[in-house]
Amino acid sequence: MSIFVDILQGGVNSHGVTVDDFNAWATEGFLNDGITPKGIIGTGTPLTGDYAVQAQAVPNMTLNVLPGVALVTGTPTGGVSQRLVVRSTTNQVITIASNSTGGTRHDWVYIRLDANRMRDPNVPASDVADIFVSRSTSSSVDNGTPPAFGHLIAIVAVANAASSITNDNITNRRVMASNIANGAVTSQKLNLSFWQGNMAGIGITTAEQNAASQVLPAGAGTYFLIGHFSINHHGGASARDYTTRIRNGTNVIASNAFSVPAGLWASPPRNNISYF
Repeated sequence: MSIFVDILQGGVNSHGVTVDDFNAWATEGFLNDGITPKGIIGTGTPLTGDYAVQAQAVPNMTLNVLPGVALVTGTPTGGVSQRLVVRSTTNQVITIASNSTGGTRHDWVYIRLDANRMRDPNVPASDVADIFVSRSTSSSVDNGTPPAFGHLIAIVAVANAASSITNDNITNRRVMASNIANGAVTSQKLNLSFWQGNMAGIGITTAEQNAASQVLPAGAGTYFLIGHFSINHHGGASARDYTTRIRNGTNVIASNAFSVPAGLWASPPRNNISYF
């Protein structure tokens, strides 16, 4: 068995870097497909930002797809799956086909990758990606001709006998690529326990109270706990406090607390943030 690393060209035993190596930063799980983190997904009417799909100023059956940068996954013919940067520098015009079916049809608009051209592109690599439209009877499932390698950016509702498409007919389906890829974030890591009440409602006394609890998953983990202390004035004889803590049975593993001394004000409400 051998272990290999990526080495730049030059020096002894020069080793060429393949496109697989070059795209590994995006392919190996750091990002998902979508508009790159520096891009913009503008909402409203018309849609704005990277790869926004817009109607013409005078609506007809063509649409503009604005410039942008996106990450899209594809597999070159004879190659391995990888995530490519797809950059558009000018408006792309697409044509929406007429509809005479008697009902509304839904055109799914994709950034599409061509498997053969991913392997053998032209010199500027301007023939690898394009904007592709798949007509579907559904707005929730593309039962038309979705591309083998593509990323959805919009769905266009095409009414029966439509003679033009307006911005109101276009639904944004773009997402940002800044989400960490599948597996890096799990439901356990994002487990949220939220409890809200008041001092009287949970019966705070001088003794420890179990006002709210959450069973944590077994094994090691990192937890971010936020408590909110809301009391305008405490004039009692003893201090009042709340505590966030992690326990294994009765054994306290980590703890943090906030206290209001007797007779003092606690306004505005305080927050207790604990990182374990």
